Amino acid sequence: MKTESKILSGFTLIELLVAMAIIALLATVVLSNFNQGNRSRATALAADVVSNSFRTAQNDALNPQSFPGFSCSSGKVPAEYHLYFDSNTPTYYTLNAVDKCGDAPVLLQRFTLANNVVIKKNNGLAVDSTGVGSDGGTIELKFLPPFSQVTASFNGGDYEEFNSAEVILESSDGSSSRTITFDGVSGRVDIK
Repeated sequence: MKTESKILSGFTLIELLVAMAIIALLATVVLSNFNQGNRSRATALAADVVSNSFRTAQNDALNPQSFPGFSCSSGKVPAEYHLYFDSNTPTYYTLNAVDKCGDAPVLLQRFTLANNVVIKKNNGLAVDSTGVGSDGGTIELKFLPPFSQVTASFNGGDYEEFNSAEVILESSDGSSSRTITFDGVSGRVDIK
């Protein structure tokens, strides 16, 4: 008499555990790269917003429009536009306008950076390579109509002509950064 033996096929417990470990490892690598990509995209988006705000201030100064919020008797067209960056409030910056009577600046727009992107605390703001330092500080760029002449005030000082101003943005964990450079002579904006 012949006895037939059944051949069992399938995976052993060890093979299943090895396959699960490989899948878990691949998932970890993919998720970490995905998160890094998201941080890099958010930083790039914030840099584009800062670059566009420089252009907005330039365009407003080249083509000033009447602003109904002004009560100045000299007219409702702004005398100057200010982009104000403060490393102590690293998640936003503002565009302001000043009327011809020299009244307090009027907020035109508040720019909020993308989630988890901030203005770098240590020397994240600089004019002509002089950073604001570890205690933080401010840069205010003043755009004057009708030719959009630009001057800068560093930490509340006098407005002076400058060669370049830098704003460094970074992800909140510091893994991704972008430097936006505004050329004070030509008006060109570069993102690195």
